[in-house]
Amino acid sequence: AQTGSSGVDLSSIVSSMTSNSEIASTLTDILSSTAGSASSVGDGIVLENYGEFIASFTVGKYDLLGLKVGQSAVVSSLGSDYDAVVSYVGATASENDGLNISSIASSLTGSSSNSASAVAKVKILNPDEKIVIGFDVDIKVNTEKITNVLKIPVDAVATDDAVTYVYVYNPDKKTVEKRNVELGVFSDDDYEVKSGLSEGEIVVMNPKAALTDGTKISVKG
Repeated sequence: AQTGSSGVDLSSIVSSMTSNSEIASTLTDILSSTAGSASSVGDGIVLENYGEFIASFTVGKYDLLGLKVGQSAVVSSLGSDYDAVVSYVGATASENDGLNISSIASSLTGSSSNSASAVAKVKILNPDEKIVIGFDVDIKVNTEKITNVLKIPVDAVATDDAVTYVYVYNPDKKTVEKRNVELGVFSDDDYEVKSGLSEGEIVVMNPKAALTDGTKISVKG
């Protein structure tokens, strides 16, 4: 894109709204610790062997709501991925200082790292000789899958004072409109759009701070 006299430089504008889309909401826990030894940062993920290969980890109260026994998962260890299934979701939460998905955000903002968390476990379905008890693992749990929805790239979404919005490009007026949107489930790349946008509309990727409602821009294809 090219900056006009009253415009801003946009790195890219993408027509991203489509109703024939599929989004998988994925709960990802990248924490880890060594089984059988104390950890100064919390419980993390522990790979255990009780006749089966089980990975135990802790989740915060908000992420716990999306976990259910039977959900598919992927366990990554030493460069290999293994199919897994959620085999246990704790019904009781406890206060601890451990890092979990919800407490990562609070630790980054400088607030207390104490948070309620519960234990969950996944069972590895196809273990092989590469799996080593006590080694670090990563876990991705597929918590929800929906089809035929509008989706928007994560990089197009901005938030201000708990209000989520995007900038929609009008090719006739060559201006952008700031518009509030309601989002649903999400993946690493996309959000489900529940309201605020229609199929075929064009949204601004990576909107700059200087961009405002009504800004006129010139886009080169």
